[in-house]
Amino acid sequence: MKKGLVIIGVVAVSSIVLISAGPQTKKTWEIPDKYKTMKNPVKVSESGMDDAKDLWNKQCKSCHGSNGAGDGIKAKNLKKSCGNFTTTEFASLSDGSIMYLSFINKNEDHDFDKKIPDDVDRWNLVNYIRTLKK
Repeated sequence: MKKGLVIIGVVAVSSIVLISAGPQTKKTWEIPDKYKTMKNPVKVSESGMDDAKDLWNKQCKSCHGSNGAGDGIKAKNLKKSCGNFTTTEFASLSDGSIMYLSFINKNEDHDFDKKIPDDVDRWNLVNYIRTLKK
């Protein structure tokens, strides 16, 4: 009888652990309509792309990787995916959507108010991110 209760207890605890560790729903970001239609006011330029590449290497590369595939050296230690900027799905986002997801949307991953405070730098980074597609 005691052995049966132990087995039932082990099965119950195991079930709870498996259910709580099971597949998580993928969180999708809600992008406000104004960002979906927002145009990038910064034209692509050689100096802007150079500046953006420097910012990428200093602020983004450690998580998002050299090519934006979400495979940077810090990515494996994060609780959630960094995303893959090289996919067709990501490339289909508007510039305003990328700006929103990268800089406007406040979450625990991004707080660039001090690191990248300048809007021109941010838009240059959007232009640079566009070059990362496959």
